[in-house]
Amino acid sequence: MVDVSRAHQLCSFVIWLYGNYPGICGVFQQPLRKSGKTSIIYAIERRLASSGSHYVSIDCESPSIHRLRWNELLFKIATLYHEERRSKIRPPNADNYNDKDCADQFARDMKKIYTSKKAAPTMFIFDEVERISPGSASSLHWRDGDDFIYFWQTMRAFYQRNPGVFTYLLVGTNPNCVESPTLNGHENPLFKSVPDSYVPSFDVSKVREMTRKLGRYMGMKYDEQIYGLLCDDFGGHPFLIRQFCSELHKQCTKDRPQTIRKPFYVTVKRSVERQIEEYLDMILTVLKENYEDEYDLMRMLASDDVSSFSEFANYNPRIIKHLLGYGLIIEDQGKYAFNIEAVKLYVSKKHKFDRVNLTAEEMRTEISLRRNRIEKRLRIVAYKVIALHKGKRQVKELVLSAISSSRREKVAIQSGDQLLNDEQSPLFFLELIEIINKNWELFENVFEERKDKILNALRDINESGRPDCHAKGIRREDFQQLRLHFNLLEDKLHGW
Repeated sequence: MVDVSRAHQLCSFVIWLYGNYPGICGVFQQPLRKSGKTSIIYAIERRLASSGSHYVSIDCESPSIHRLRWNELLFKIATLYHEERRSKIRPPNADNYNDKDCADQFARDMKKIYTSKKAAPTMFIFDEVERISPGSASSLHWRDGDDFIYFWQTMRAFYQRNPGVFTYLLVGTNPNCVESPTLNGHENPLFKSVPDSYVPSFDVSKVREMTRKLGRYMGMKYDEQIYGLLCDDFGGHPFLIRQFCSELHKQCTKDRPQTIRKPFYVTVKRSVERQIEEYLDMILTVLKENYEDEYDLMRMLASDDVSSFSEFANYNPRIIKHLLGYGLIIEDQGKYAFNIEAVKLYVSKKHKFDRVNLTAEEMRTEISLRRNRIEKRLRIVAYKVIALHKGKRQVKELVLSAISSSRREKVAIQSGDQLLNDEQSPLFFLELIEIINKNWELFENVFEERKDKILNALRDINESGRPDCHAKGIRREDFQQLRLHFNLLEDKLHGW
């Protein structure tokens, strides 16, 4: 389904640019896939085709594009331009596009093709432009080399001398290629030359329009309150909204037509939270890996770390612009909030141990929860490691040899797997530490850290669980140190 109103908004801007000011334009969407960019590109192409205008689409995500070197891509563009204009002159020759001469050859070929037909501009649409951009490209020569610089120096130089020949539209998720003044140690030829626009999210009226159309096919009507809930919960993200409406359809077992009201909506939303989380985990992992600064800001906002968020935002206004443009956050009077409630809940849950300004009770709860999780994980890891190196029959003997004689007598009746059972082990946390201490040669590959660092972290965590510590309370600086210990150990034990 194409959102005609949203496509029309960007189409109008792009077509105006094409007809009145041939040059460069950038359109960027949030890094959450399936948010409408492709539909808008198709809409632009249809508008251009229906008016008899010329365009060439370049899918930068294709290996047929990003595997090319900069001079080879210039040759491909000249060839595609020749085909689009249906020129009768001899097509470009690849032999003339060596890395020393191709810039001049490109200019000669483009001018010959342009003058061979009736004068008319052509739009070059570079989709997924980050795939041929420094830092994010799919091929090494674009990501870490100078191909991006040489390619766009050539394109810009030709455009500046021949402004009526073509327009180019850069489409992607990462605007760094047009916002950074330097790239890989070179001046960025696209810096401050590309007016950008972000794919807007749906507002309530557009959510209403889309869901009513969907509802007609499904025999469902929506109470007016539902449109606002969909907009708040999914931030006007069309893919998420369509997926959730599909779930409403599946779980609505009454005769149709049926009106969807808040009680049913809330029930279905609870039942599909896991599915929503799985999708968000996929797309936010991409965000975390490729847009670290943006993700860190979202993590601070989800953790109510207002001071760090504000400090970061003041020094990095470009990152705030991205998050606002992507529709992930909204701003009002200098205050920020998540635009997509589902994203807020996911990030809050994922980073619930990053929250700041906790009460004494909240700190005690976090310590207890994380301590208990680590204790269970240590039992599992200890059993696996000892059984792997010494054999299952030796687990009991090795465990008993590491604890005091008085305790040894009390637990000797237990088998090895019972002694290290994650739920019902009779061993204390301190005894688990001693097992690791006395058998460090078995565990050093698990922790991959100095022995004293791991043992100190474990002993500090053990101390935090003592009743007198709970009675006295805990200082905030000690709590922050414990968080560092928890993060270290959770990371080392993850996956065992």
